[in-house]
Amino acid sequence: VIGFVLGSKNTNKLFKEVIKRKWLKLGFAVLKKIINNPFLLPKVFEAFFYPNKIGYNDNIIAELIVIAVDRKYGGRGIGKKLINALNKMFINENVYSYKVVVFKNNKQANNFYKSLGFNFYHTFLLYKKECNVYKYQISENE
Repeated sequence: VIGFVLGSKNTNKLFKEVIKRKWLKLGFAVLKKIINNPFLLPKVFEAFFYPNKIGYNDNIIAELIVIAVDRKYGGRGIGKKLINALNKMFINENVYSYKVVVFKNNKQANNFYKSLGFNFYHTFLLYKKECNVYKYQISENE
């Protein structure tokens, strides 16, 4: 695998569905991690309530959840191609705007999103670290 992208039309609904369908398996996996490291408990709660934590009210519920490209293939435009593929998927689902959250100190990721036309929206705290929220408006000719 050289890279992948994951997006959701509705992250809050996605989280609820995953918990509803996989609660037992997920619960055991999380419990095992917490038993081994009790300091993870606050982060687990934060992760489960993440979609509500972003801290602003707008009608953009679609989200780019994760994108990754193998370091060996960085700088070859693969990330941009993955974003374009995500945009096409969203268009097929009648979604024309979405957001992405990135840690503020991740300069490379922040610059990547800005270079593709994502617009900074605001900053909030997640895991006691500042995160930037960017919005992207898909143009009709993408």
